[in-house]
Parts: sequence; structure tokens; C-alpha cells
Amino acid sequence: MGIGGADGLVVGIKRYSKATVQNTFMEIEEPENPIHIPVKTTELEAIAPSFETIGQFYTAIGNEIIRQRDNGIFIGDPSRQVPGATIVQDTDSALAAIATIVTQGEGTLTSPADSSTEYAHYYRFEELFMGMRIVVDSSSPTGYSFDPNQKIVVDDTADVTQMADNPRTVNFSSNWRAGQLADECDAIYTKLLNALHIGFNGQPDWIDATPYR
Repeated sequence: MGIGGADGLVVGIKRYSKATVQNTFMEIEEPENPIHIPVKTTELEAIAPSFETIGQFYTAIGNEIIRQRDNGIFIGDPSRQVPGATIVQDTDSALAAIATIVTQGEGTLTSPADSSTEYAHYYRFEELFMGMRIVVDSSSPTGYSFDPNQKIVVDDTADVTQMADNPRTVNFSSNWRAGQLADECDAIYTKLLNALHIGFNGQPDWIDATPYR
């Protein structure tokens, strides 16, 4: 679907940094039209560029579901779906589930919140990138501002383990223990992804059964 524009969206295995938050997590959750939330008393240019988003991808899925409405596409057993989320069994429930996913990730066109108590994922990541919390602000054009008095401090060097970006085991040929730990990490991460894949593809018990949640 061309998510991320011409170069595509690449999700690497990287340590925490503001750049990773902005270029990976904020891109994943980026709304089609992000709300520009200013810093109090300071003009701030919009951070997120505008290009193809996952929200547009979900919109395309919804449009196709509507197009296929009368073709009997909802034939699966609802009990095979993961409980706790919207159970999809017809067009209306499928569109409701898509709307929930988009709102949780992107907020709405007029609010960074996805509910009365939580901000959407994109704006949570933007808080980390900006280093301050979003607050309700009646003086702001959007109704929200970043508050310099409520700082979020994460030192990209002192507070974050300085792992190599996208490490490969060949990088550890001179350190057998580091290579061993890298292999163990890869194995556990693979088990996690496999368990999630199985759980969301018809065997929901795998979600609770796996120790790698």
C-alpha cells in the first residue's frame, strides 16, 4: 500500500532515541492530518511530514469491505478471534474495529485523545519526542499545548542501553558471549512473533499461553 511514501516504512531493531520515536513509532501511528499541538507561548513548526499513512491503508481496507458487502466474506468462526477486542462478524463490526484501530493510533481530526482518559499512540510518542506532556489548554487554537513545566526527560545516552542498530551475529565474531546472547534474543523474539501470529490467526489461546507477552 506504499505506507511511508516512496522509500517505504522500515522498522528496524534499534535502541530508544528521539529519532527512533519520530522516524519509526510516530510514522507508524501518524494520522493523515496530524493535529499541530503548539508549545505554550511558543510557535512550533509541525513536526510530522505529510505522506501516505497506515490510517489510509485501513481506510482502503474498509472501502474494500464495503465493496464486498454482499459477497459473503464474513464466513469465519468468531470464536477464533482474540477476545477483548471488537469481534468482527459483519460489515458494521469490521468498520467499527477499523475505526477503533485508527483512533487509538491517530486520535481524531479534532483531538489527540482516543478516549476521555488517554491520548492516541501518535501523540504519546510525540510527547517523548518533544520531551514534555500534552495538557488541555483553552488558550491554544487546538485546545491542547505541550507544557514545558511538565517535562519528560529521557537521556538517549545515559538512560538507554547503547545497543547496536539492527545487530547481526556476524558483528560479534570476536566476542562469543555477545554472539550467544544475540542468538538467544533472536530466538525469544521469533517465538514472540510466532505466538502472536498464531494467536491472531485462529488460535486465540496462544495469546495468553505464551510466556513471551
